[in-house]
Amino acid sequence: ALMGFADGRQVAVQLMEEEEELGPDDLLLLVRPWRVVEARLHAPTEMVVSKNQPLVEFQAKLTERYKGLLQDGKDEADKENQPENLEDKLEICVAHATGPPMTIKRCE
Repeated sequence: ALMGFADGRQVAVQLMEEEEELGPDDLLLLVRPWRVVEARLHAPTEMVVSKNQPLVEFQAKLTERYKGLLQDGKDEADKENQPENLEDKLEICVAHATGPPMTIKRCE
């Protein structure tokens, strides 16, 4: 009876162990760290961010969350193969949720 009635938003339902409330400016993202050198794409994890958050703050939040994946540069074997001041860091790319599943081939 309400055909064509929409506000441009989509609804998803997920059973949660604890209550969580999101505002109209919040986004729920699935984030998958990709270790290029190891050719390893980690499992997705959910992350709630504000769509008004500056990119530099978003990158800082990602760095804090995934700091365990970053190399500290103290490995002697790696120092021979890398320039002296090369620091491991996170970079951001966007992939659409539609289409084929996220694999290393799709990231290249």
